[in-house]
Amino acid sequence: MTPVVKLPRNHTSPRSFAPPARCIYCGREGGERGLRDEHIIPDGIGGRLVYSKASCHDCEKITSAFEGRVISQAYGDTRAILGLKRGNGRKWPNEFNLTVTRDAEETTIPVKEDGLPVAIWLTCLNHRPLILDNKPVSGNTKVDLALWSPLKDYQDRLANLGPGSVPAAKSYQFDQFFRFINRIAFAYAHALLKGKFSPLTSEYVLRDRGKWIRRYIGADIIGRPDDAAYDIHELYVAQVEAGGLIYIAVRVHLFALNNFPAYVVIVGTANAETEQPTSPVYDQKTPGKWLEENSVLMRSHPRVRFRFRKDR
Repeated sequence: MTPVVKLPRNHTSPRSFAPPARCIYCGREGGERGLRDEHIIPDGIGGRLVYSKASCHDCEKITSAFEGRVISQAYGDTRAILGLKRGNGRKWPNEFNLTVTRDAEETTIPVKEDGLPVAIWLTCLNHRPLILDNKPVSGNTKVDLALWSPLKDYQDRLANLGPGSVPAAKSYQFDQFFRFINRIAFAYAHALLKGKFSPLTSEYVLRDRGKWIRRYIGADIIGRPDDAAYDIHELYVAQVEAGGLIYIAVRVHLFALNNFPAYVVIVGTANAETEQPTSPVYDQKTPGKWLEENSVLMRSHPRVRFRFRKDR
């Protein structure tokens, strides 16, 4: 078996942002319960960016609920392979129950971590955010759902299970995933720019508006600010001019060391008080010993050759 390289939690650069004094989503001061710290990238996938006292109790309940569903559906047991923590202080089991279909019947078999064939369902886009071209979301908008694995021996692990097949996702909520990415982008832009922009997507954090969130999210048009990935996840804020407007765009690259897809979210427009974006979240630094030993291996993990297109 190929040894599993886990991502240590202390590799993700921690950073805290000064409190905004109001909830960044609804604008309230928090009431009797006060304001709570907001994890810009969810802790469940290794995020360590904290926006202090930035979310009221009610908004936190909303964001935690849909983020928990997305993390479970999209990333699932892959988090165990990558060494990421489980929610509510729970530990990962020594054995995982894997559903396998054999002779048209489903059966559950126990599999150790070193034999578990895990992969991540990711939404892939082939266009920039539609709002930049003043285009509506139509029934012809293409969305790709692709399966990616951080394991070099993924196919071997599947073969070791014997005859049968491992089911793909029974359901996948594209719009919930977009809502998830939008929440990360909006919170980061608000923290970095101190809220000094005119928001366009804050209502999509609190209200599930279905396909309309897709107008503001597209494939990467900004590009990585340098030639190397320094962190598990990377965020970058830039200004994009289109149609006579200046938009605030956030590049969201989760699991950047594995070279998973990056997304660009248009979270708002610039105004007179908007601060110019200057740098990404991570510091320009010399990679440490762990990165020197493992960055090439982590980024050489192949994409699983399974893909289908779905019209939405």
